[in-house]
Amino acid sequence: ASVVGASEPRIVARAGVDPTRPNQMFVPRTDEWRTSWNIGVEMTWLLWDSGKAKADRATATAQADAVGHQIEAQDDLMVLEIRQRLWDLEAGRAALAASGEAVVAATEARRVVQERFSAGVATSTELLDADVAMLEAELERTRLAASLRLNEARLIRSVGGTP
Repeated sequence: ASVVGASEPRIVARAGVDPTRPNQMFVPRTDEWRTSWNIGVEMTWLLWDSGKAKADRATATAQADAVGHQIEAQDDLMVLEIRQRLWDLEAGRAALAASGEAVVAATEARRVVQERFSAGVATSTELLDADVAMLEAELERTRLAASLRLNEARLIRSVGGTP
């Protein structure tokens, strides 16, 4: 406001009451309470400032525009981050579903190897390999479930919530 109105005339009004002992406004000075008052009006109008007011106004306007652009950039970044978190969630859910199917397949493969082992046509090494494959599939599903929860917490934080 002070930059915008720098080239405009300025009027200031002042008034004052001064009860003092002794009061300097009265002659001769006596040791008694006396009240004086004053009133004044002042007008200032800068007629020529070499373009400083105009330059200050342009600087303030440019700074305001820059702040506006920074706010827009932050908003764009926030929208981008939220979209990224949503995509991460969608991908995590799909990966978790696929890993569930992998666990089912590994469990079935382990069952088949167990039957073959019981029939005497599979080795204990093949049975152990099937156990390891099933455990790895379950471990991957657990890892993906934890990752999904982490992505959900990141999304909540991105939108300003508390996880």
